[in-house]
Amino acid sequence: MSAFVVHPEHIHVLLWAASRPVGHDGPLQWHFDNPTKVDHLTRDRLDGVGQMLLDANVASVNYRYGEDDESLAYVYRPPQHSTWTAPELLNAVHCYEYQACERPDWQASEAHAFCRALEHRLIQSLPGYDDGPWSITPTDVPAGGRRRGAARR
Repeated sequence: MSAFVVHPEHIHVLLWAASRPVGHDGPLQWHFDNPTKVDHLTRDRLDGVGQMLLDANVASVNYRYGEDDESLAYVYRPPQHSTWTAPELLNAVHCYEYQACERPDWQASEAHAFCRALEHRLIQSLPGYDDGPWSITPTDVPAGGRRRGAARR
């Protein structure tokens, strides 16, 4: 599969997903480069974070194909649709990562750290995520097993 620069709408959706509150969590935060560098997403940072994501994607495609294209200016716009599900958003994160991961410094990049933080937040929002125990012991029963057992009574 060939690498490409994602459409700005793709980045709009990622930023929209990252800016939505989840439970009691505040703005999405990510650590990058070293444990002391922390960034976070706020409404006034949408353009800058979007530009960072676009630049990483363009740099990846340039690296992959030996090109030297420059990024266009990124300006955040609310996405066309705001009913994306967590699984759809996870797929969008994974697509973006696939397009942006070609450079050798990807793992240490801010774009990678942003994707990890967004993925973590989306996973925690999946239905049933909090249904099971935090730590599993021999006496714990999976949620599905508890429901089946309750139905037999």
